[in-house]
Amino acid sequence: MPNLDIASSIAEWAGSYRGDMSPTIETEARRSLVDTASCMFGGRTTAVSALAEKAISLESGEGAVSIVGGGMLSVGGAAFLNGVRSHALDFDDYEFVGSTHPSAPILAALLAVGFRDGLTVGDILRAWTVGYEVIVRLGESLGFGHYLSGWHSTSTLGPIAAAAACAHAMDLPSERIAAAMSMGSSVSAGLQHQFGTDMKVAHVGLAARGGVFAAQYARAGAVAASGLVWDGPLGFLANFGTPTSPGTRAVLAKRTIGQGVVDHPIVRKSWPSCSYTQRPIEAAIALRENHQIDPASIASIGIHSPAPFVRVVSIAEPTTSAEARFSVRYCVARVMLCGALTPADFEPAALSEPDTRALMRKVSIVPEQVSDDIQDLSPEAPDRLVVTLQSGQRLEKAVAYVRGGPNNPMTDADLTRKAKACDAPAELVGLLAEDALSIPIRSTAIF
Repeated sequence: MPNLDIASSIAEWAGSYRGDMSPTIETEARRSLVDTASCMFGGRTTAVSALAEKAISLESGEGAVSIVGGGMLSVGGAAFLNGVRSHALDFDDYEFVGSTHPSAPILAALLAVGFRDGLTVGDILRAWTVGYEVIVRLGESLGFGHYLSGWHSTSTLGPIAAAAACAHAMDLPSERIAAAMSMGSSVSAGLQHQFGTDMKVAHVGLAARGGVFAAQYARAGAVAASGLVWDGPLGFLANFGTPTSPGTRAVLAKRTIGQGVVDHPIVRKSWPSCSYTQRPIEAAIALRENHQIDPASIASIGIHSPAPFVRVVSIAEPTTSAEARFSVRYCVARVMLCGALTPADFEPAALSEPDTRALMRKVSIVPEQVSDDIQDLSPEAPDRLVVTLQSGQRLEKAVAYVRGGPNNPMTDADLTRKAKACDAPAELVGLLAEDALSIPIRSTAIF
């Protein structure tokens, strides 16, 4: 296997990966399915989802594949809209090594294919682990520099992961799974300039739809480049990597393919906003609760965050829901006023609420310089919140480990509460049960 390129190495493993999942991997896959499907239900009524549905319906028309949260389109259209709905609230999971939202594009594509092809819950979960393996191994190969260069990693790596997952779900042989990954790489695109806009949400839908197309193109027998497309002088790594990228061969030399979920645990969000707002939000909740802070007594709030993260969440005066999810000032001010952050806090009424606007103007962001080799949300570079009261008292809270991550993971009870907050069917959490694997995905509360 070390002599193969990264796609062929993963495909060789995926082609024979048809048996039982380990208990750890199965649990993570089940939780990811419930978490992501909940986000799809939560996102189905948003304005951006309505816009996306109008656009894709004009292109695809009606079809025979159900969309999570209602409606029917072609398999590609369903994958697209599933992706948009999963990411509309920015409530979906993420991972550190590739700086992606992995489950949204992977499951958006798989649920469309799974509905069409009559797959079981177990089929979907196993295919998700294949997609997750792809997204973290490619992310590990590129390093954090890929994201820091301005790429939206979900949009560059997501199509390849979705393609591999769908190809596995279609029971394609290893050679065709590798071809699907190569084809998925031709869909890789998406810049961080779109953060805080409707287009950023569409990135996930496009990644899912591109993955479905790539898998179907591979199943049809189309030919794609191999080998050098990943490591060649004009290949994927050369174009998307940086001088600090470890490279695919280094990853293959030190990792066991099939253990991506173990090597790089997934992070599930507690609040529906950008991942770089999560630690400041947690710090604000802790200070408010521990010191019983009256918002009227606050003189100023300083958010000390690593500089690379600040540039993503520095929108000062958000006017839309999408902008507010990328405004750490707004998120922290809203938490100080309300004590929590829910999807309702990003509705127009909340955005224009006078007390929120007034407190937000007391919030400043202090970018902290960090080493060039920093990793995404590294505990070595924590976020720190400093609240100064009118009395002159100074309160401070640092958060290094984000809630929902491997050091502070979500429980099944947390996921149940999140599903309820997203207005997902109560029956959805039943998929957390160990005996759900044989159920046809069409028969679940997802559809």
